[in-house]
Amino acid sequence: MKFSCENRGPESRAFMARSGIAVREPISRVTMPLFNVAAGRLWATSVMLEICEKCFLLTAAHIFDKWPSGPIPINITEGLNGGSIFPIGEATLHRSLTKFPSDRLADDPFDICVCDLSDEAAKRVKAGGRFRFLDLSELDPWGEEELRSWYMVFGFPGELNEREVAPGVLGSNACAYSTFIYCGERGNIHWTDADRGVGILMDYGSNTTQNDAGRLVRPPEPYGMSGGGMWRVAEYGCNSNNWSLANLKLIGIQSAAYTTERVLRGTRIEHHLGMIYRGHEDLRPAMELAYGQEKCRRRFV
Repeated sequence: MKFSCENRGPESRAFMARSGIAVREPISRVTMPLFNVAAGRLWATSVMLEICEKCFLLTAAHIFDKWPSGPIPINITEGLNGGSIFPIGEATLHRSLTKFPSDRLADDPFDICVCDLSDEAAKRVKAGGRFRFLDLSELDPWGEEELRSWYMVFGFPGELNEREVAPGVLGSNACAYSTFIYCGERGNIHWTDADRGVGILMDYGSNTTQNDAGRLVRPPEPYGMSGGGMWRVAEYGCNSNNWSLANLKLIGIQSAAYTTERVLRGTRIEHHLGMIYRGHEDLRPAMELAYGQEKCRRRFV
């Protein structure tokens, strides 16, 4: 069957339900919760990427705006049951620029942060066995958002992670939200020309969301999901009978929410990759091999 989310017949709906469930565990394994130990809570999300044995966390810049200078209390986990969380340092963070006090929606259409993990931190994460790092083949930096394709936003809402699950133990409950490109159904989003070249809008409707049992539910408030991945689950025109996890591609990183319209905004993954390309000359050959030399030099520089 040729897939289109406009087809709401039983076969199409069954495929969307099946694929939406199938991708959750693989996405969870490459999505790292970010903990603020000073505040005693989980407060943001990141996606893990490895290029030529160099490991990164891709996330949103605004989550660090309360710490314009000095040490940032960011901690990650190796994912072991009962394992500890451990800090990574300020020197590893590279962020898009904003004014201070910050207003990312007004003065920074990118809102991107790339964290270079130390070899020690990356080794510790891998040794835990719970997480893995994406490789370049699992990202799509050039794809255009297709209104008839099927997407997922995955992150850790603070609403689901407000308290310790046990004394001294922080939880990490995720939201896997299957969705579509937002098309102005509840009001238009004001975008500048710069925004249109950078951003992605995904529907996060409070009156149309169903759980796995088909019951209408209110999705959690998205605060804490910033830095989580925006994924294309099934591309328009694909054969749903031959669909596999190889079709799953990371296309963006969630960065903001329009609460009145119930819309999530993200930044195309091209821009996180561009930050890595510009800052790591030694990784450019691998990126050019994956995505094309001419295109990388034209789009990333």
